[in-house]
Amino acid sequence: MACFSAQKFAQENKKLGDSNTGTGSNLHHFPFALIRVHSRLSGFGMNMKRIQLREIAHARSGDKGNDANIGLIALKPEYYPVLVREVTAARVKQHFSGLCHGEVERYELPNLNALNFVLHEALDGGGTLSLRADSQGKTYGAALLRMEIEVG
Repeated sequence: MACFSAQKFAQENKKLGDSNTGTGSNLHHFPFALIRVHSRLSGFGMNMKRIQLREIAHARSGDKGNDANIGLIALKPEYYPVLVREVTAARVKQHFSGLCHGEVERYELPNLNALNFVLHEALDGGGTLSLRADSQGKTYGAALLRMEIEVG
């Protein structure tokens, strides 16, 4: 989410006639105001909303030993910059925090409007060694598509 100050937010709400956050003395109500930030962001020139990746991309996944491989492909070329900006290796690592015990690498493929992620140590040994239901990472693409990002 874009960064803005509590004071700027309070000033903007005062203009809009909001008695809960209208003055500096009432900034203790700021957490309540965050509930309404989404509707007020357009006043700051930031009309942001949260969506799941499945709305702008599709994915394929598989394995190489103990590593999972996920290809994330933009549904339209104009969605690719959003994927590059929002879907970082760190965010993917966080999204798979209970499954991926190694590093996550990201490769950009702009000619395909796609990103490729390699999740190291993500398959509990992989293939014939793992007791997981999905020892070959075939469901990881679908799992990544459930990750939420911000678009504006």
